[in-house]
Amino acid sequence: MDIKTIKARLEKLSGREKVIGIMTVVALIVIAPYVLLYSPSEKALRMEKQRLSDLQNEAAALETSLTEQSRQVAAAAPRLKPVMLPKADDLHGIFRSISTRATELGVDFISIAPEAVSEKEGFIEMRLKLELRLKYKQLYDFVAYLSAKHRLFLIESLRFETNDAVYPSGVAIIKAVTYLEKK
Repeated sequence: MDIKTIKARLEKLSGREKVIGIMTVVALIVIAPYVLLYSPSEKALRMEKQRLSDLQNEAAALETSLTEQSRQVAAAAPRLKPVMLPKADDLHGIFRSISTRATELGVDFISIAPEAVSEKEGFIEMRLKLELRLKYKQLYDFVAYLSAKHRLFLIESLRFETNDAVYPSGVAIIKAVTYLEKK
């Protein structure tokens, strides 16, 4: 169909048919975009707003729950005493207490030797090498004692050497670090 044919057909229509045609075209221009574009978008937007609201409510409930749980954990947690650095001039006392406990456990010291001493901000870091003659159980008890009573005596490495002649005894080589307060 060409434009002349369409124009001729439109002229043949009555006034009522022309008004109905114009109203149909206007309705299609207005209603079709609303039904096809706006309405689904508005529905999806409403659903997303509802989902966001639900997520915010859930987050608030979780935050309240976590706050309550952290309060309960904090109330139930044991209060640890702050670790105080021993004085540098008390190094002899530290070694004496370690040596006394080692003797009680049946541990024989071969040597205790400082490997490095460095000064940091407000404290002294001392690296030590301990060589001990002992059995497995004594080694466990000695290390447990160090970790419980001398929290600033940190074991960096532990090596236990034995052979058939001295088994179950052996030689333990412990490399540790201790921290001391500057004088």
